[in-house]
Amino acid sequence: MSARRPRRGSLPPSGTVTRGGQGLSAAQVSARHAAQLGRCMVCGRETPLHEMQRDHDHALAVTHGHPHDVGCARCFRALLCRPCNSMLGFASDDPTRLRAGADYVEAFRARTAAVAARRAP
Repeated sequence: MSARRPRRGSLPPSGTVTRGGQGLSAAQVSARHAAQLGRCMVCGRETPLHEMQRDHDHALAVTHGHPHDVGCARCFRALLCRPCNSMLGFASDDPTRLRAGADYVEAFRARTAAVAARRAP
């Protein structure tokens, strides 16, 4: 049975830094986790260190001459929980797309709340 491979961007429990280490040592990542009070920088959810993912600026990575999926210490932004890191990645770090998504969800919730209010006795 082979050892389980850590998710890309997450810090394995052993503390070793993998290709997704974004140019940071395990000690630097641990210090950042402590500085963030163990919370995701986007949603604020308390997240254990081994479940955190290192977020980096993909566009900036390319300007540094390395592949967009391999960051460095200059590209590193913060530690995020997996859902928030995935959200940014799927939105291609596009603030306009992220705001539009938030507007869409809020508008839907407002419509459903208005319908529910009209149906209330």
